[in-house]
Amino acid sequence: MGKPYSSDLRGRFVAALDEGMSASAAGRRMRISRATAVRWAATWQREGRAEALPMGGDRRSEALETHAPEILGWLEEKPDLFLCEIVSRLADAGVETSAMSVARLLARHGVTRKKRLWLLPSRRARISPKPALSGATG
Repeated sequence: MGKPYSSDLRGRFVAALDEGMSASAAGRRMRISRATAVRWAATWQREGRAEALPMGGDRRSEALETHAPEILGWLEEKPDLFLCEIVSRLADAGVETSAMSVARLLARHGVTRKKRLWLLPSRRARISPKPALSGATG
C-alpha cells in the first residue's frame, strides 16, 4: 500500500489555492496528478482539511461495540457458540457484520474462541520413558 503525500506538500498546495491558483495549476506546480489536485481542492473547500486521513487498520469492529453486551450475554448462555452463529444472530437483529469483526470484538474483550479438545489422562503406561536426570547414576 502506498503512503500518503506529506503534510508539507499538502500545506503548500493549499497555500497556492489560497493565492488564487486553480487546482490544476497548483497540481502542476507541486508535480501531483490533476485528479489528486482536484480531490484535494474539493476536500479543502468542503471540509477545510488538508491533512491525509489515517490509513489501514480495522474501522468496522468498533461499530459492534454497541452490541458487545448482547454478544457476551449470548456466550454466557451458550459458551460454545460458533462465530458464524453469532453473525447469524446479529443479522437477524439487522446488524450486518463478518466473523472476523466478531472475532476482533471478542479478542478486545478477552474472550477466546478456540475450540480445544480436552482429553482425560491416559490410563495406559507412558509411551516414552521418563528422561534421565542429569548426574544420576544407575
